Amino acid sequence: MGTMQGRVASAFLGAPGTLRKDNQTSLEFAFDGIVGDRHRGLTRKAWALTDKQPEGTERRNERQWSAVAQDDLDVVSEKLNLVAPLAAGDVAVNLSIEGVPDFSRLPRGTTLSFAGGVVLLWKSTIRPAAVCRTLLPSNIPRAMVNPWQIRTSSRRQSFAGVWWA
Repeated sequence: MGTMQGRVASAFLGAPGTLRKDNQTSLEFAFDGIVGDRHRGLTRKAWALTDKQPEGTERRNERQWSAVAQDDLDVVSEKLNLVAPLAAGDVAVNLSIEGVPDFSRLPRGTTLSFAGGVVLLWKSTIRPAAVCRTLLPSNIPRAMVNPWQIRTSSRRQSFAGVWWA
């Protein structure tokens, strides 16, 4: 696969103790993740909902950052007929990316390089249905949403990975 050009549509930061991420004009990356973000760290505790290890087990952190295609967020917002469009921060994601065709289908191991020298390495996927029910923004009534029905396609997913220099 060759080189593609895209851009960050929006950036979000989530403080420890909260799932929601707030809009930012920039993010500061360190070797263990995004400074000030709840997912920063070289290790993390296993989560019962998605990890194979018992809940609370110390394990390598492969989710120091996360990204989603902005067009996927737009499609979900349209399908749910939302008053306010869904933002990456509403679903606990750090970056929304636009201008990369089939961004959600890029292969594991893809790197995202930025002008300031930051290089992000994609390590794993986050299944939207696994976390959607717990992260729904307040503008979506929980009773009306079945995450399996709002996927934009069977292979769409969010990125999660580590910062890599």
